[in-house]
Amino acid sequence: MGRNVLAMIVDGHVAVNGEGGGVHQPLRNGDYIEVDMAGCKPSAEKSDPEGLDILYRDEGTLCVFKPAGIPVIPDRRPKGSTAVELCRKMLAPEGLRPKPVHRLDKHTSGVLMLALTKEYVHPLGELFAQRQVEKIYLAFVRGTPRPAEGEIDLAIGTDRKKATRMVIDRARGKPALSLFKTLKTWNGYSLVEVRPKTGRTHQVRVHLAHIKHPILCDALYGGGDAFHLSTIKPDYRIGRGRRERPILNRQALHAAELRFRSPATGKDVVVKAPLPEDLVILQGKLEKFA
Repeated sequence: MGRNVLAMIVDGHVAVNGEGGGVHQPLRNGDYIEVDMAGCKPSAEKSDPEGLDILYRDEGTLCVFKPAGIPVIPDRRPKGSTAVELCRKMLAPEGLRPKPVHRLDKHTSGVLMLALTKEYVHPLGELFAQRQVEKIYLAFVRGTPRPAEGEIDLAIGTDRKKATRMVIDRARGKPALSLFKTLKTWNGYSLVEVRPKTGRTHQVRVHLAHIKHPILCDALYGGGDAFHLSTIKPDYRIGRGRRERPILNRQALHAAELRFRSPATGKDVVVKAPLPEDLVILQGKLEKFA
């Protein structure tokens, strides 16, 4: 028996006739076996990918899909490759060294833009500085926003007690504006689209937390450490001594879309990144049980 399959049984992700099955439980003709694929290792635990999927490319612009768990540039605890390093390895045969022109948090997935050559670093950077790039995020949050859509216009600054955390700071913070719209609701959870009009650090996370709807698994802003199936499935059972693996253990935030006018071609561009597997699984479980 493969090690991963054994671990899934031990951790309670395999049910026989609706109840947790043991490693040595005999099977009979007609038994119904259910395997919860959320028991597989989260994508953030996988080894470094060989490269990143290219979503859009022209003479000066590169947009790639950044998986959750990979930092854009080296962070305080460097481990594994960064998104920039992976892009440079991919394009090294062409003699190109892409440079990032905006950031995504390490545990946020989605569209990341880089300049293919140094000549386009400033033009692309100016698009963001002049708010000429429309950014669209998808966030799974706690609760149901009321009203279902609106704007959050609240300045953001650094938490003076914790440098890695941002807070609403009306007196000393920088202006920050986010537009939000609720796309789907379940019992106690919602899928929200957010369009930040400014680019403050952790803006989407801070604004949603402030309106009492923190992003799932965003421990820094009140969304909890991990999300388990037992939270939403009333009859979920796990044997004594077994450990339930989480459906998700990273902030449920995805950079779904970028819209901009390419400095290289002068054409309007829309780049979309589909939901990654871990968030598809999360949404499926919410649809089924919440």
